[in-house]
Amino acid sequence: MRVFLPSCVADIQGLLGQAELPSRVGYAANPQWALNQDDQDPEYLEEVLLYTAAAQSLESNPENTGRIVIVVEMPATEIDTKAGLVEVVGFSQKQIQALFADDLINKTAILAGQDMTELDLTWFGPTEILEFSDFLGQ
Repeated sequence: MRVFLPSCVADIQGLLGQAELPSRVGYAANPQWALNQDDQDPEYLEEVLLYTAAAQSLESNPENTGRIVIVVEMPATEIDTKAGLVEVVGFSQKQIQALFADDLINKTAILAGQDMTELDLTWFGPTEILEFSDFLGQ
C-alpha cells in the first residue's frame, strides 16, 4: 500500500541515523475513501493524499520548517476508512518511494499566511535522502 506520512526534519535525521522509524499514522487510498472524492483517477487521488499529509505535517511540525511528506510502499492497517487514515508499523529507507517538502519561498509564504493550496511541493526520489536533507537545511 502506498502511504503518505506527515513528517518533520527529525524524521529525516532519524532515517539517516538508524535503520527504522517507529509506527505512525498516514494517509492511503482505500475504496471507501476514494468513492468520496471528486475524481477516481489514481494520480488525482494520490495528489489529494499528498497534500492532506502535507497540511497535517505543518500542523504537527515542531520545527516550523514547512510541509514534509515521506511516501512509503508497505503494509498498513486501516484506522479510519472514510478519512483514508492508516498506520504503518515502522519503516526504513528501503520502503521510501518519494520525499516532498516546501522550498524556502513556500516556507516564507506559509509563514506570511498564504493559502497552502496554491503552493507546490518539491519532489525527491527514494535514493535522494541525503540531497533531501541538504534541501531542508540539515
